[in-house]
Amino acid sequence: MAPKPVIKRGFGGSKLGDVVYHTDTLFQADNSSAIVIFVGTNNMTPQQTKSVVTMTAGFSAMMLALRKQHPDVPVYYIVITPSPLRWHIWDEALAVNEAIQTLISRMPNTHSIDTGDALMSDGEPNPDNYVFDRLHLSAEGSDIWAEIIRSRLFSDLNLL
Repeated sequence: MAPKPVIKRGFGGSKLGDVVYHTDTLFQADNSSAIVIFVGTNNMTPQQTKSVVTMTAGFSAMMLALRKQHPDVPVYYIVITPSPLRWHIWDEALAVNEAIQTLISRMPNTHSIDTGDALMSDGEPNPDNYVFDRLHLSAEGSDIWAEIIRSRLFSDLNLL
C-alpha cells in the first residue's frame, strides 16, 4: 500500500469467529482511511465446510462489532479465494461469497473485492499462484492479489 501506512492485524489460521472474538483489538485504530478484511477461507475446508447460514451469521456479527468502533470508515471485504487444495469445495465457497455479497450490498460504505478470477487459469486455480501446499499464495499470486486490492482502494479512496 506504499506510500500509505498500514496497520497489519492479521493472524494465521483465523476464522470468522476468531475475528468476532478479537474485534475490539483487531480494529482498534484512529483516523483509518479504510479497513480491509480477509477472513472466511479457513472456515471453508474439506473437513469442516461451514454452511451459508453459519458464514453469513458470522460475517454479520463481525460487521456489527466493527461498526461499533468505526461506523463510517469504508470497509473492504476480500471474498474467499480459490485454491488448488480446496478446489473440490469451491462451489460451496462461491455460495458463501454470493450470500455475503448480498449482505454487503445492504451495508452502507461496505464493499467486496474479488481476486478469484485473476488467480485462475483455464477455469481452475493456476498452480503457479500457489506455494507447495496448494493453499497459500506464491510470490506471483501475492503480487496479483495485492495489485487488485491496492488498485481498488486507491481508486475508490482517491489515495496517492
